[in-house]
Amino acid sequence: MKLLLQLVAVCAVLSLAAAASPHSKRSTPIPTMWSQELGLRYVYFSYAAYCPTSSIQNWSCKWCSTNETSGFKPTFQAHSVTTDMRGFGGYYPTYDTIIVSFRGSSSIRNWIEDLENIRSEPYKNSTTMRIGDGWWNAYLSIRKEVLNGVAALVAQHPTSPIAVTGHSLGAAVAATCALDLVESGYPNTYLYDYGEPRVGNADYASYAAQQIKAYFRVVNGDDIVPTLPYQALGFKHSPTEVWEDPAASLNFKVCSSTDGEDRHCEPRITLSTADHLTYFGIHESC
Repeated sequence: MKLLLQLVAVCAVLSLAAAASPHSKRSTPIPTMWSQELGLRYVYFSYAAYCPTSSIQNWSCKWCSTNETSGFKPTFQAHSVTTDMRGFGGYYPTYDTIIVSFRGSSSIRNWIEDLENIRSEPYKNSTTMRIGDGWWNAYLSIRKEVLNGVAALVAQHPTSPIAVTGHSLGAAVAATCALDLVESGYPNTYLYDYGEPRVGNADYASYAAQQIKAYFRVVNGDDIVPTLPYQALGFKHSPTEVWEDPAASLNFKVCSSTDGEDRHCEPRITLSTADHLTYFGIHESC
């Protein structure tokens, strides 16, 4: 009995030592609270998606050498000739994070006109949830490449969280992708996006907010795109909105975590696209 107790004690000590070992790997937690630092980091990644594919591949683009992006290692790009949707992904060792980013529309004004008349369709096989057909079809056109790219990254970095980002159309596709990743077995996924339009109906908005544990959509001033598609067409935002008001002021208000249509965080409806093209005081260009 004495020998047995000694063996149990030794095993317990070894177990504690292994847990405390610097070589033991724990999952990097999802940042569930809004962070202005992360907001700035991911606006650069969302803008990088607009850059030429060659400069993304070797990470030499306009937005690739900032203090917030320089250590990133791209591993895949996705592109559909049919929809011209683009995205990329890779690993950021400095922050132990897998990052996936999607490009927005190349013609903002034309896309805004499309948003005013967009239609919805059932989300996957749901009888109650509906999603805008434009970004749903755009995402589906590169979904296989994205999921394969993410799977390869997770195989190499199984404890790393997955950050998904995008601007404009890229924001809508990012939100769609983040939910799909969670449903595909990657619960350690979070979202920071910019100028996101309403993605789906109320049931979809509620479901997406429940599944994506950290969902932050940044709205700059009176950006017109988040006011579309109209609620009268059956669309509704998911929380949590983070409103930069006044525009480009770096003054951020974290809005309701339960109501994506927080009436205290409503951009004034305007016909200007200026606020849509500038986030964190940085103009989108490449």
